[in-house]
Amino acid sequence: MRKFYVSIVCAIMFLSAASQTKVILEQFRTFSMVGPVMKYLSNEETKTVFLKQLNNNLLKHKNAQLNDHDLRLIVLPDLKQTSSSNVPFTLADSSTWHMYLDLYEFETNTFYFSQPEYKEDSAVFKRTESVFQLGVLLTNSAKEIILNEIMTICVSRGNSSGFGIMAATPSLGSKGFTDMLNLGLGRLLDPENKIAMMEVKAAPVYYADNFILPIIGNHPVIQVNGKNNIASYKRDQTDELIRMGDSFYEQLIVKGKNKNIEDNSLINTAIINTDRQSSSDFVQLRQESRDVLRDKNYTLKMFIEINPLFNYKNEDEAFTSFMPDPIHFLLSDKDTIAKFKINKNTALGIGDRKIYLNKISNGYDSTSIILLRPDDVTRNIFAEYVISGSIRNEPFMIICSDRNMLKEFYLNKKTAAVAMGKFLPERIAVFDASLDKETLNQLMMIGFSRFFR
Repeated sequence: MRKFYVSIVCAIMFLSAASQTKVILEQFRTFSMVGPVMKYLSNEETKTVFLKQLNNNLLKHKNAQLNDHDLRLIVLPDLKQTSSSNVPFTLADSSTWHMYLDLYEFETNTFYFSQPEYKEDSAVFKRTESVFQLGVLLTNSAKEIILNEIMTICVSRGNSSGFGIMAATPSLGSKGFTDMLNLGLGRLLDPENKIAMMEVKAAPVYYADNFILPIIGNHPVIQVNGKNNIASYKRDQTDELIRMGDSFYEQLIVKGKNKNIEDNSLINTAIINTDRQSSSDFVQLRQESRDVLRDKNYTLKMFIEINPLFNYKNEDEAFTSFMPDPIHFLLSDKDTIAKFKINKNTALGIGDRKIYLNKISNGYDSTSIILLRPDDVTRNIFAEYVISGSIRNEPFMIICSDRNMLKEFYLNKKTAAVAMGKFLPERIAVFDASLDKETLNQLMMIGFSRFFR
């Protein structure tokens, strides 16, 4: 009896497989207006994942399956839609369907302003990094159209575990690319689909580098919840909570009855040494912050010079700049926690740090690197800000780069931690397990100040 049931099951499976329509992917035509994203399809692993997902969608929605696993990729030099009247056949078999895919990537503003029907979706396009149009044409052997649909896919930034210098293009990594195609093709092949446009959030792409990617994979990534100037995260199963307060400005007056700095103070000496007391204004920047769980308040004080007579031909002068001396402070009540100087737009003191413009990754796994071009194209990294001094009598440095989105924290000349975010951390990786939690919070109060634009 058991053999009889097994025979029935096998027979049903055979009949089901026999009734499935074979599909040949005749062409997959691609065009990109903005970047190298289509090069993912030349990667064997990406190609395999895509074809498997396509086959699964055909089985699910059309009771069909791919006849072979050839991609038949065509990279177009310019934009051209597939015509249903001119479709080549690889195999002229009456039982076979023929599929043609078009994937076009557009620069967001170009697409939006050329498509007036999307005006009501302006909020979506404001956060969109790039726009894809995915088209599917499916015909039978008589060139009768079974399916002819197009979908617009807007790609915006999603969550990430990555660190490093973000690439402007492509807008998504290889996994995000295949996930986007899988979702789009699933919609287009579904006979119940009523959606013509959808938004896909994809993790950002990072350039491969020689200073974070080689070591980041050995350290867990801490995701930070940031809202209303408050950053909360867990480290070693312990809650941490820091609040970054408002920023304030106060003009410093060195002479006269309204003088508000002492003659023997560090800042007064620094102002005198500029020899520009009469032509420049000097301003104290102040930001309050709080380590909530330790019930400690902090004050960040920094000093800038506003020089209306600056020489625009001299890179050493600027209209507004931080005072160059180590006269900037992080205070807790009257105690000086950190004293430091600030260098702006510099590569001094940050070592041989470079990115590879021909290699991209997910920013945390070195095995994710994809080669866009065979020859190495490198670029040395400069920093928007390098903050260096002492904290709790230990030497420290904070390097802020990638439009001030990447912060590297060094303590005693060793990499202590790295974080992503501009005014609040979004994620943190701690390289030095012995790094004191309170010290890390203090370093972040400095590095994530709103005065570092």
